[in-house]
Amino acid sequence: MAEVFLLKASPENLSWSLVDMKERRSEALQGKPANWMVWGVNKRSQWVLKQLGGREVFIYVTKEAGTGGGLALYGVARGEAKLTGRYWPRGEDWLPFYLEVIAAAPGVLEKPEDPKAWKLIPREELLRAGVLILQGPQKLGSEQAQALKRLLPGGGLQAPPSTLATPRLTPGFASKLELMCRVALASGKNLLLVGAPGVGKTRLAMELAGGEEHLPGFEVVTCREGLTYDRLVAYYTVVDGSPRLELGPLTRSVALAWLSIALGLRPGWLVLDEVNRVNIDVILGEVFTAMDIEHRMKLS
Repeated sequence: MAEVFLLKASPENLSWSLVDMKERRSEALQGKPANWMVWGVNKRSQWVLKQLGGREVFIYVTKEAGTGGGLALYGVARGEAKLTGRYWPRGEDWLPFYLEVIAAAPGVLEKPEDPKAWKLIPREELLRAGVLILQGPQKLGSEQAQALKRLLPGGGLQAPPSTLATPRLTPGFASKLELMCRVALASGKNLLLVGAPGVGKTRLAMELAGGEEHLPGFEVVTCREGLTYDRLVAYYTVVDGSPRLELGPLTRSVALAWLSIALGLRPGWLVLDEVNRVNIDVILGEVFTAMDIEHRMKLS
């Protein structure tokens, strides 16, 4: 799947772009489809603009006085835009692009001039969908993107799930195995599934993690030769000559789980698939100690 991006917006700037999309005040939108608007990224994040063409984009509105934060809309980037002079009320170092708006939270398109009327999808809902809001632009996994798409069109909020999902009680060996797995996870233990190829280990792991309902958030990493401790935990890349810290799937899952539990929701999960392909002692390294229930920090 192509990369999906989550970008941030102030209510004031997003309102400006939405009103312009509705009223066609700027020359940049003349002759463009009715559902196209102008959006942008900060010049410090110009690496994002280089990757945006044809990519799916979610816009998250930051929380400010009088306006609660939350997910506002979803669309597809349609290439760089040309602007003359200052466009947005706040900030000047922005690189503009066209965004084809596909879906939005209730009130966003109906009342673009009034952010207080927007019924944004709150951070807690995104957390249940497996999306942890961080600073700056974010890349989303395919499961996360699909979960967010389901949140936007209706905009309805779901009741928080229980900490431990109710086990399926269908007759047969599979239900007993799943029940045993859930009991092990509920006791705070990690779980290793072993079996012949094709018996359903990955499917069971994803169901245990809430994969079918996309609650809570989870991430699947298919282990392969060359996977390293750094790529699993955290590593630095160089973007425009400056170091940038990239969180690995294990770190993202831990942060998501802590926040989710702190909010009274279900924990997040990390599924390591095909672990027999790698030296698990090497790629986990010091994390092995932290995974031991006797050494974990207690969440107060």
